[in-house]
Amino acid sequence: MLSLLFNTERAQRVLKSDDIEFARKVRSQYGEETIQYQVLKQWSRGMHILVSEQASRNEVMNLAERLCREDAGKFLVIDIFDSREAWLSRERGDATYPEIEFYKHYLVQIGGGWHDGLKIHWVAERRDH
Repeated sequence: MLSLLFNTERAQRVLKSDDIEFARKVRSQYGEETIQYQVLKQWSRGMHILVSEQASRNEVMNLAERLCREDAGKFLVIDIFDSREAWLSRERGDATYPEIEFYKHYLVQIGGGWHDGLKIHWVAERRDH
């Protein structure tokens, strides 16, 4: 089941991990469709996001562009992953998780400064789609 929490700026989608239907598209406040995502972690200067492993590079980059527009000025970094396991390995400092495997699932880094805006970088290595 999807739960929607609303704040003053926009609706924020909160997903339970066992109820995620990543295949569906979601509409942004601008009316465009992008892939569904889950916020894994959020703090004052950034957030980590999970998308489906089936998401194409184009779909992920469209989501990144949308996040840049909607979250401009809020965050200095937004990272997008397609594997909870890979993300958790870094969060926990697990040195046994293979580096090559991590960079297959660490898809996008959005970063920048408060004044120069966010820049989108595709960082995934050896990802076929």
